[in-house]
Amino acid sequence: MRKSQARSSSSASVDRAVLFNFLRIPIGIFFFLLGLYGVLPTIDEGAFTLVYEGNMQWLEVIFGVCEMIAGVIILVALFAFISRKIMKMVSLTVLVFWLLRILITKLLFLGLYGGFVPNFAMWFLMLSAEAIIAAALYIFYRSYP
Repeated sequence: MRKSQARSSSSASVDRAVLFNFLRIPIGIFFFLLGLYGVLPTIDEGAFTLVYEGNMQWLEVIFGVCEMIAGVIILVALFAFISRKIMKMVSLTVLVFWLLRILITKLLFLGLYGGFVPNFAMWFLMLSAEAIIAAALYIFYRSYP
């Protein structure tokens, strides 16, 4: 009995590691592309410029650079050894930046519009998608002891 339990638990940890790496790939690509779209001046469709009509390009560039760096680090960690301590710190930083981005784009900018959301269903759908990404980032953070 114990051998089969040990084999199944080691198999589960291998499956978990494989699934974790599969999660890293789309999240890393997502952050790299999101950052790229924020940095490129010709796109002008970043989260801050779409939500707020004022000149928020500087904020988009700051978040864009951070997102690109995060995406590269997440992807590089698949192929190169990066210490757990560094990955834990990076994943926490990315999580904090992502939560800050949600706070700014979904909640603080609502105050600029007097709390009015023209299409609540679309706003909530975007908030839900961003919350799913935040959950994946939290999984990254918790996976590094």
